[in-house]
Amino acid sequence: MKTVNLKLLTVVCEPVLTQKLTDLIRTIGATGFTITEVRGEGSSHRHSGEVPDLKVKIEVLATIELAKNLMDEIAAQYFEDYSLIIYSTDAQVIRAEKF
Repeated sequence: MKTVNLKLLTVVCEPVLTQKLTDLIRTIGATGFTITEVRGEGSSHRHSGEVPDLKVKIEVLATIELAKNLMDEIAAQYFEDYSLIIYSTDAQVIRAEKF
């Protein structure tokens, strides 16, 4: 089975950012994403939602270049005012035509 190397970009953020981030993800060129509600707490202890530890995890499979562009843009627009983290991991994907 042939695989393609991509990046799995993960953003964990306040739920209030979900629509803004998914719009940005589409605008920058990702073809899809997965959203999961998660709970947790980070070092800043900052939140703006009604449930303090409720977070959203947004995952995007992307090329290295697209993942870097997304990370840079999200950091520039949202790090100063919101509680969120971004990380990427290597992913081997089959059905590369989907991405």
